[in-house]
Amino acid sequence: VGNGASELINAVVSRYVNRLAVPVPTFEEFVNRAKILGREVCSFKPSQRFDLDIDEFIDHVKRTESDSALLIRPNNPTGSYLSKSDLVHFLDRMRSLNLILVDESFLDFVDAEPEPSVLDLIGDYPNLLVLKSLSKNCGIPGIRLGYAATGNAERLAELRQDVPIWSVNSLAQFFLEQMGDYKQEYEESCRQVRTATRNLVRGLESVPYLHPYPTQGNFVLCWISYGFTGRELAERLFEDSRILVNDCGAKEGLEDNFIRIACRTEEDNGRLVEALMRLSKFTEAGKTEPIEAR
Repeated sequence: VGNGASELINAVVSRYVNRLAVPVPTFEEFVNRAKILGREVCSFKPSQRFDLDIDEFIDHVKRTESDSALLIRPNNPTGSYLSKSDLVHFLDRMRSLNLILVDESFLDFVDAEPEPSVLDLIGDYPNLLVLKSLSKNCGIPGIRLGYAATGNAERLAELRQDVPIWSVNSLAQFFLEQMGDYKQEYEESCRQVRTATRNLVRGLESVPYLHPYPTQGNFVLCWISYGFTGRELAERLFEDSRILVNDCGAKEGLEDNFIRIACRTEEDNGRLVEALMRLSKFTEAGKTEPIEAR
């Protein structure tokens, strides 16, 4: 257990990664941390847009002679999902890697299959390490909680040495102690989030200048087909409705105009869709005016 996933990412990358193979786009903390630590990053852009062909990625890992690989399920920011069977195929083929890092931070929102986690497999693959941030699924970013799980006892001891002994504060510890008492409420909350996200996607599909992608997370990646850049749309939304969305246009693998929208309550999601529809008038020819950053 660590002070958020970022602390654990630093410890894992620092000790076990020299050349990291990563499908892009991805959660950039892994890539940024690797580069800061002087490690090499070998990015892989899937041929099928955001759906990862696992055999193509295996070939990429071998071709680049990477010693470690990262897989995020579901992927952030795309919401695409790598099935458990595909991941097991990768684990079987990549036993020679020093590290296979699997991030399951958004996995509790997945409904693609009943038992998506690979935590039950850590005893079968010594090079597998599962990482999870609790701030995403539990909505507690300020408490700072995350964990790393491995069946490799030696690695577990090494990570404990690398993480500060007092890394988890008393409030975070209390939260962990209480989590088990609210399992039913938590599962119901995740179910409601999944329903709200599906409804949000349907609402976004009605916005003429947006193309929302299917998602297994509690967020939706949208391509802006015309009228705005990602930056312009994010700024107009804030100016018009005080709604914040994530401009993803600068992420590797998202060279076009993309935004990522987090699912909130049904009411909040409805407000967002209404605000996006109001901005449709600015996508007409000659009416799109860039906004200066504030």
